[in-house]
Amino acid sequence: MRAKYATYDTITESLNKCGVKVSEASVRRFCRMYYSEIKRLQGETNRKRREGASSQDSTSPSKTPSSDSSKQSSFSETAKPGPKIAREDF
Repeated sequence: MRAKYATYDTITESLNKCGVKVSEASVRRFCRMYYSEIKRLQGETNRKRREGASSQDSTSPSKTPSSDSSKQSSFSETAKPGPKIAREDF
């Protein structure tokens, strides 16, 4: 659950509802012991989420090729993240 960005309090409440009596401090201590594993799982989850989003973008009907290429190029330039100054070529 921590790999999916759940808080210690949320994890504690969920475990207590399932009949596992733990304190928030115990959950925190456990998560610290397995910190590297949690980070690895978060990386996998984020990578799968990005891959899923990119595959959905390529199959969405709004991304189909059109005869007007000027609309596509202007869209791709306005969709770039970050401040404009960061995209300038000097």
